[in-house]
Amino acid sequence: MKRGFTLVEILVIILVVGILATFAFAGYHNLINNSKAEVCKTNLITLLTAVDTYGFENNQIPLTLSQLKKEHLEKAWAKVLQKKNPWKIKLAYFLVDLETKGLAYAQTSILERYTGGTKYLICPADETPPPTAGCFSYGLDAALSGITYDAYKALPATKKIIAESDTATFPLKVKRHKRINSGVIEWYGMAIRKNGIVELEF
Repeated sequence: MKRGFTLVEILVIILVVGILATFAFAGYHNLINNSKAEVCKTNLITLLTAVDTYGFENNQIPLTLSQLKKEHLEKAWAKVLQKKNPWKIKLAYFLVDLETKGLAYAQTSILERYTGGTKYLICPADETPPPTAGCFSYGLDAALSGITYDAYKALPATKKIIAESDTATFPLKVKRHKRINSGVIEWYGMAIRKNGIVELEF
């Protein structure tokens, strides 16, 4: 004779499933946040490489990132993929795409000129509404805007070049990313220095 589940057994099963779901949910969000951070780091490295290429070819640093040409960005992206693990980068972009479709944006002028293939210009943690005039995900250090390439090369390696920003140039930087540290949510922004090291700014 078959015996059905008792109420206590059903409650225990529900409790166990609830606990597992909680861990899975937390793990998923942690994975997404890590992927967003990886994408942002890759974006910053790509933009820094493009700025260096632009400066070498024009003997001047661009006034804003929107002056970068498509070929500069494509060459920079190819170089980044050669130096880093391309599968790790592509997986991070894939996970971010699933989570943030339609939320992130890049500089409006870049989006107007280039359709598609602009992922490396978009901060996935930027949840501001879609592109409007004056919206930015990354900005160039205002002190470097338009300086000569020789002056740029003479800068110390620790000089911040590009950072997450709501304006075309900074010192105004923003904290878009979050992570949980000992149960406490911490917000931080990202910047990249001349020597290519991504720096977390708290």
